[in-house]
Amino acid sequence: MAENLTALEDLAPVISVSSRDRPDAKTQRYDRQLRLWASSGQASLERASIFIGPATATSAQILKNLVLPGVGSFTLFDSQSVTEPDLGHNFFLEETSLGKNRAEEVSRLVAELNPDVSPNAISAELVNHLKLGLDQIIFQSASLLIGVGLEENAEAELAEICWAHNLPLILVQTCGFVGSIRVQVKELGLVETHPDSFVDLRLDCPFPALLGFVRSFDFQSMDSHEHTHIPAVVIIIHFLELFKSTHGGKLPHTSAERAELKKMIMAEKRNADEDNFDEAVGMIWKACKPTVVPNSIQALFLESSCATISPASTPFWILVRTLREFVQTHDHLPLTGALPDMKADTTSYVTLQTIYRQKAQEDLQAFAVILREFLNLNQSLNPDALSEQAVQTFVKHAGFLKLIRGRSLAQERAGPNGLISLLKAEAGTESSTEPTPACWYTALRAAARFRQLHHRYPGSIATDSMTDKVQLEGLVADFITSLGPTNSFADEGLPKPLTDALGEITRAGGSELPQIAALVGGIVAQESIKLISHQYIPLDGTCIFDGIKSTSSILNL
Repeated sequence: MAENLTALEDLAPVISVSSRDRPDAKTQRYDRQLRLWASSGQASLERASIFIGPATATSAQILKNLVLPGVGSFTLFDSQSVTEPDLGHNFFLEETSLGKNRAEEVSRLVAELNPDVSPNAISAELVNHLKLGLDQIIFQSASLLIGVGLEENAEAELAEICWAHNLPLILVQTCGFVGSIRVQVKELGLVETHPDSFVDLRLDCPFPALLGFVRSFDFQSMDSHEHTHIPAVVIIIHFLELFKSTHGGKLPHTSAERAELKKMIMAEKRNADEDNFDEAVGMIWKACKPTVVPNSIQALFLESSCATISPASTPFWILVRTLREFVQTHDHLPLTGALPDMKADTTSYVTLQTIYRQKAQEDLQAFAVILREFLNLNQSLNPDALSEQAVQTFVKHAGFLKLIRGRSLAQERAGPNGLISLLKAEAGTESSTEPTPACWYTALRAAARFRQLHHRYPGSIATDSMTDKVQLEGLVADFITSLGPTNSFADEGLPKPLTDALGEITRAGGSELPQIAALVGGIVAQESIKLISHQYIPLDGTCIFDGIKSTSSILNL
């Protein structure tokens, strides 16, 4: 790590690879996804180890969407054998699979999609395997666990195990045209959140090299061509400095002051073709906002995980601590070095671009020095976890970090939440005639509890469908009452949209439609890649997909 940091301190301006160099076969193969999560995300994906079970049609679709982009390995758990119904709704089974272990067959056939992926199959139930401690290596090697179509108690037990070991978990349920996806994450520090823009121009507080470049422009002595190609950044900083010189060094705060600045800029515009001055006017609002450390980043600095660094600290918190020291010294976050397109001649634009990039490199070097000194003072920390690329990526994204602290499944189900108020609101709405996301959430939970009691889906036996629906309604009533006596629907009964949802779940009889499995599988794979790569912002709460209306919604309970 010391060598890496030394290299960072000596970084030269980045030189692009020659366009004549053809990308290797792997880059060509994964070209589209590399545009989404870059080489760092791909590397994380290829190191990942996924544990999933049981081997349902939805599980197969999830794995398909993880195997194709190149997940490192997966382990599929299932103690059941392939049956005729399995062949009917799971594309990743064939007739010769009948009677064989379901995990082994699905694993074998899904793995054919990408020979670089390592498949594994275990003839056991995932939750039982973990409870018995049969494979402790899971807790050290797992990147993510996924439970599909589990009974209620199994979901709760798996969630408890994952929460205790700080392992990300995704719980999935599908029944008929409906599916739910619940992401459980204890703590996740995100660096590459992929904001809309990285631009940080420091218009209100130009650094010396930038201010020197701005002052090198003599507006009055320029001919028409030169005047038309002054970069907008130069124009706005030039007149903002003039404004501050006559207003006690203060930025424009009121609309009248901003109008005054606009008038100063437009007075310098010589003709209607000078779009660069219009671009400068468009930057006024941004220029008048002081460059400060965002509140979300300051909140990270106040976290106990930032104040107290130990061998158990993740690289995220070590880098956040370093960032705090950097801000205390430099008053600002490291510069990103990004420069947007603008009207300017090539020489001026390239020079301006070089100035911003050079400042970004200087900030990166300063950050690396602080990090190296911190690691030298804390010999118990593992420097190998902080690669050169990881440090560069962190510094570039320093203004867009995000910390996610999730809510466990046990917390969601133990106490009052917004579900009851949603259901009661629906009960009092005459115009509400169709099941809503809250109804589907409740119905799927009731079905999972029904399966816990009867070890089958409600409605799976045609002659018992009406009885099953009545039992489902009773389970929902008991569930609602368990959250408190004031939550009962004893007087008015369950809302019609909710009873309709229970009826649809019963009618489906646990059927797993290939189309719904494919769509839900795609969503789960997408969320899995977010959690594995620590890129983008993952799902917060429970996603309900309603295939009847082709809509999806998020419930935060």
